[in-house]
Amino acid sequence: MKHICLVISLLLGLGCYSQSVDSVAKTKSDVIMSKSMLGNASLSFIPSYEYTDDGFVFLSTGKIFMFLGDGGVAPYLSTKTPVSAFAISSNNILKAISGRQYGVFDEKGKFVKICDLPRAGMGLSGGSEATYVFDRLKTKNNQYYVYAIFDDATYASLIGLKTPITSVQEVRNGTLFVASDTKLYYADIQKKSLTTIVDSPDKEKIISTSICPKNGVIYFSTSKNIYRLNGKTIETVVPFGGLLKYTSSGLLVFQPEKSFICRLRDTLLISE
Repeated sequence: MKHICLVISLLLGLGCYSQSVDSVAKTKSDVIMSKSMLGNASLSFIPSYEYTDDGFVFLSTGKIFMFLGDGGVAPYLSTKTPVSAFAISSNNILKAISGRQYGVFDEKGKFVKICDLPRAGMGLSGGSEATYVFDRLKTKNNQYYVYAIFDDATYASLIGLKTPITSVQEVRNGTLFVASDTKLYYADIQKKSLTTIVDSPDKEKIISTSICPKNGVIYFSTSKNIYRLNGKTIETVVPFGGLLKYTSSGLLVFQPEKSFICRLRDTLLISE
């Protein structure tokens, strides 16, 4: 599945999607997906998503991958191998975790195992030189690690914590943002060091991070709020949370348990 975007326009015929809802518009947002917009489609999404170079949201129920646009969701790939997390690489390879297996989907849509992971249910995040997997579920010894998986199917432990890890984002090659419990850390892989950037203002777990590529502002979220770190000041952006992903047109917010995605418009975020 090395060319994941070529069929999207034919499949969906989409332009720019932007449907405003009064309750969300007050927070300067555009609703992209909601349960009411899905109609009779009863879908339960896993907490992973991507935004493709072509400008589409890529989602999964664990067994069905799909694209999202104006007309709703359209199935792209059904798999007999259920996945719990996925990511799309810079060269459009679909990578995923199934149980304790890490692998990729080939051009025929078949899951091909690359290696076994230390534990089942790990999180997954893409990177420039490696793919990152991390312990997001409780372990027997209460030790939680971020690992890097390399192209030769080997992996190495990078950083260890004493609480489950909820989010990993590569800042640049060799440095990461790592969220665990109520703290967001800056991790230097070479130095094996962790520096606390912020503590969650609402005392809830930090579940996601994203960086605005235009001004470098750091956004982070809990289940209740989205914040941004403006210099040393923490500002509340909106009074709801979710999984974050900055795009060319704004900040996407995904709440998988509610089948909800909205976009905080870039022009408004940057102008504030």
